[in-house]
Amino acid sequence: MDSMSEQGDLPNCNLIVNYIPPEISEADFTRMFQTFGNLMNVKIVRDSITRQSMGYGFVKYTKPQFAKKAIEAMNGLKIGSKEIKVSYARPSCKDIKDANLYVSNIPSYVRTTTQLEDIFSPYGKIITSRLLLDSNLKPRGVGFVRFNVKQEASAAVNALNGVILEPSGGPLMVKFAKGNTRIHFDDVEPIMPTNQVKNVVYVTNLDSSVKERTLMELFGQFGEVYDISIIKNTWTGRKNYAFVTLPSFASAQAAINQLNGKVLGTRKIHVAFRHHPPTA
Repeated sequence: MDSMSEQGDLPNCNLIVNYIPPEISEADFTRMFQTFGNLMNVKIVRDSITRQSMGYGFVKYTKPQFAKKAIEAMNGLKIGSKEIKVSYARPSCKDIKDANLYVSNIPSYVRTTTQLEDIFSPYGKIITSRLLLDSNLKPRGVGFVRFNVKQEASAAVNALNGVILEPSGGPLMVKFAKGNTRIHFDDVEPIMPTNQVKNVVYVTNLDSSVKERTLMELFGQFGEVYDISIIKNTWTGRKNYAFVTLPSFASAQAAINQLNGKVLGTRKIHVAFRHHPPTA
């Protein structure tokens, strides 16, 4: 992670905050942490294109005692349905970059992140992991594992890629996550692989009663739904919105043509491309 708050110029003054609700603004974020002491910098990390929060951010204080107080008071604080995690940020160095792995064809017996980490933990310290779930909240056989340093991630790739872990299953696929493929610690953040961004539609003006299963059924008529993420604005009270990833540009275009303006629940939804459609 590249950030001004990982520079390490002030020991024990830099904090990383995970599980930030997507509706939290920089102003909200600043107010949350400024009560513990003087701040040098505050930053919520955002997607470079959409400017959406990626679910984590950094706080830099002028003195270590301020950072310590913030961790003691804020770590585990519940905001909406989430509990934020506040800890010291690791110093910036090339060894901690590119340590995030994309894992597919995960065995069916792996149903929790603990089981996933059991497979990878022999190769190094795992910072965090994530299993992607389908509309029934069952593992999709895909996930992410972030190691402490790239060397450990490389060891895991060399040892596990292509290994068959259950007799009836196929080989485990382990590779380094691409630069724009993110591991998300906030359940409402969508996974957006770089080869799918033009297949993603943006759905706004959602009724608060609309569930993921409803969107899965609605958009499933246009092709396999790769990913759905509903963003709930529990902090601000604004209307909900969602991202839906479809298998192709054509399927996304068809969904927009047929669903834009459709009444869903009590509201008329607006459906458009997450990005501008590709040119001919």
